[in-house]
Amino acid sequence: MRKREIWVDIARFIGIIGMMLDHTYTITYQSYGMACVSYYALGLYILLSGYNAYQSWSHKPYGLKKVWKKCMAMLVPYTAATFIYDWVDDYTFSFEEFLFKWIHFNANMPLYYVFLFIQLIIIGPILCYVVRENSGFVRTILVLLAVSIIAIPATNCTNILSIYGAGGKLFGGTLIIFYTLGMYVAKHRDFIDKIGKKTLVLIPILAVCMVRWVMFITQDQLQIETKSIYHTDLNPAGISTGLYAILLFTIILFIDVLFKTMTLPVWVEKIAEFFAYLGRHTIYFFMYHQLFLYYLHWFLLRSQLYTKLYENIVFRCVWLYGIMIAGPLAIEYVLKWAKGHFAKAYVE
Repeated sequence: MRKREIWVDIARFIGIIGMMLDHTYTITYQSYGMACVSYYALGLYILLSGYNAYQSWSHKPYGLKKVWKKCMAMLVPYTAATFIYDWVDDYTFSFEEFLFKWIHFNANMPLYYVFLFIQLIIIGPILCYVVRENSGFVRTILVLLAVSIIAIPATNCTNILSIYGAGGKLFGGTLIIFYTLGMYVAKHRDFIDKIGKKTLVLIPILAVCMVRWVMFITQDQLQIETKSIYHTDLNPAGISTGLYAILLFTIILFIDVLFKTMTLPVWVEKIAEFFAYLGRHTIYFFMYHQLFLYYLHWFLLRSQLYTKLYENIVFRCVWLYGIMIAGPLAIEYVLKWAKGHFAKAYVE
């Protein structure tokens, strides 16, 4: 069985933090510049998904059974999430309304990601085969160019059930580029590791470039996207947010390359393992963080004591981000516990 790469899980959690930061704009902060800092989230997560997909499809044979299994791993918790969001809307259940929301992935806005990822799971084996069979600089550029061209009509000319953002675009529109790029990084990981301690020079350079690019995004306010061939903005990712995600992805990758050349203190490894643990539960953070951000948050605002505490920005941030992390983990635990016990009831 393929060993999980701890840096990937940590990077996934960094992506979740970006998503939560984006979704709390005007709630925990008012600065547009701070909002721009969060714009890496979607592109980073798709790059990591492509990286993981290549590792997965390269170590096991292709097959519809495996594709189906991966899709069901997304659809089962998604179905539970749709039911919960449908019920908390008005505390009633209508199967017709539930079915409509389930089909359109719109019980809550972030649920679009489920359909986006299902599309990527389906196209994954084909892309993996293309990436694996086309080595060399020229062929790599040609494949990426071909995917970039395919992304033009996928972004501009497709609409799947009016699902929000990249979920409603064929193969995620521009995100198929990031997915393929992530696969190529995974393919050449052994070569990248040879860079070794040279990353000590590269990481600061990339960090400066990233900061400067975020400053540009803040000033430009995504106007550059109106001039691009993709005509997108935040979702699916365009030139601005896409390059930001690539820079951050490369920095995190190079940090992992650097750490492989070092003997890390035990406490550093423990901290890394903790954030990696959180990163392994990203699907539940995606599905349920807004349940706690909006529904429970606004419910508690009715309390006079909570309202008074809420005026303290430190309390507000600790409470909101804390509950958006702890809440989905609790729901995951309960759902898995229920699944195990119900399975035993039917089997026995």
